Amino acid sequence: MMRETEEHLLTAEAAIQKAKTVLERHEYKGTLQTYVTLGFISQLLEHHDAALLLIKHDFLGTAFSLTRAAVEGMFRALWLDNCATEHQVKKFVEKDKFRLKTADVAVEVDEKFETNGYFARLQKRSWDVLNSLAHTGRVQLTHRFTGSLTKPSYTDVHIVRATHAMNTCTLILIGKFLAARGHTDDSEEVENLLTVL
Repeated sequence: MMRETEEHLLTAEAAIQKAKTVLERHEYKGTLQTYVTLGFISQLLEHHDAALLLIKHDFLGTAFSLTRAAVEGMFRALWLDNCATEHQVKKFVEKDKFRLKTADVAVEVDEKFETNGYFARLQKRSWDVLNSLAHTGRVQLTHRFTGSLTKPSYTDVHIVRATHAMNTCTLILIGKFLAARGHTDDSEEVENLLTVL
């Protein structure tokens, strides 16, 4: 692994650790929506930490498979926290069903946050690759070889892209969660961490 990639990983880890400390400044009480979103945040933080550990131990394929869970978790949490009705959140919790397509969720999130299609473009641009990574598809399988050897051929570019995607999704979710609860300064502090990645 190149030195620049190692530095990127340290920066990515520091950004997430900083976001955790900002999130922990507050006690969160209230609605089911709040607890569901905190659950998603907690899971994304765990995926992020796990991916970094896997990368450090050179289990890159498994680390990259977590990227889809992070992206999908961000989409679901943003929708449940900002677009869903109380009834929809309750139904999700009780039945563990989420029937909306990720592309539709992205459009609704864009409309809510007036982001001019940012989330829809992210979903469209990344979804096929993320599915291939998560479900041992072509993208995963083609990187399981170096020449004729069954030695993974992922590059530092792959590492940076995957960790950047996970960081971005986690930081966006934490920032929007804080903003929705009136913690504007903390939300901005977390979203500003995106600029160091």
